[in-house]
Amino acid sequence: MSDLTEKQKRALKVIEEFWEEKSLSPSIQDVATRLGIIRPTAYQHLKALKRKGFLKNSDRIGRSWQLTQNIGSIFKVPLLGRVAAGTPLLANENIEDYVMVSNSNQSSQCFALRIAGHSMMEGGILDRDIVIVRQQSSANDGDIVVALVDSDSATVKKFKRFTSQIGLMPMNQNYDPMILDPERVSILGKVIEVRRTIH
Repeated sequence: MSDLTEKQKRALKVIEEFWEEKSLSPSIQDVATRLGIIRPTAYQHLKALKRKGFLKNSDRIGRSWQLTQNIGSIFKVPLLGRVAAGTPLLANENIEDYVMVSNSNQSSQCFALRIAGHSMMEGGILDRDIVIVRQQSSANDGDIVVALVDSDSATVKKFKRFTSQIGLMPMNQNYDPMILDPERVSILGKVIEVRRTIH
């Protein structure tokens, strides 16, 4: 970061602190307010940081400024798409983007998934939400997990252990539970956070 001005370093620090506090990107006005400068000046700092490779954003979309590398206690974790049979979980072809988390989420052991469907809506996980998942291969009753069924399809469900079988339970009464032999189920991780964008 030696090529950054002191004000640019302060702007990065503001973004880091905002993520720690609120788990979302600051607006340009948020950055301006915290730095005690006017909005156009804050925007110029953000554009300079983007040009130098420290930030990225989506044009004409508010609160889209994201760090492109690990800085301080904020880390990026991979946002995964479809997990194909025989493909390692974090293979490049599965990574669609990155999301930022604080180190309190043990980010080095985390990944993110975008939810498709409504089977977990009564548990507060909606279609198009992003879940932050801590990688682990075991689960306790009641955990919300990402499981791989038949080494083929990943699903997010509530975990339940029966005497000789595993239950992957939806949290929507319109969906049926999946009751499976243990050898058909691999636990990929436990959901520890849900993020939602208002569309």
